[in-house]
Amino acid sequence: MFAASSPTAAGSGANATAAFRSSTARRGSADADQQRVSSVVQALLDAVHGVIRDHEVSYREFQTAMQWLMDVTGRHRCTSPAPHPV
Repeated sequence: MFAASSPTAAGSGANATAAFRSSTARRGSADADQQRVSSVVQALLDAVHGVIRDHEVSYREFQTAMQWLMDVTGRHRCTSPAPHPV
């Protein structure tokens, strides 16, 4: 029997970053106030970390949720600040 390899958090993050940078290079990035973007991103990270703590999310559950988010955002292009219904 063999042990299945499992992706690391760092490896998954690096892959996601590379994919995002590649898509940004193809479509360009919108002009945005960097201070505001930084604030929004920090709030998003804080919220994600809170959900992980509050719900004791496993790495497998986190990976599944991330895949769902990537699938949803890949199918829907947000043209307004309102979130898409699930």
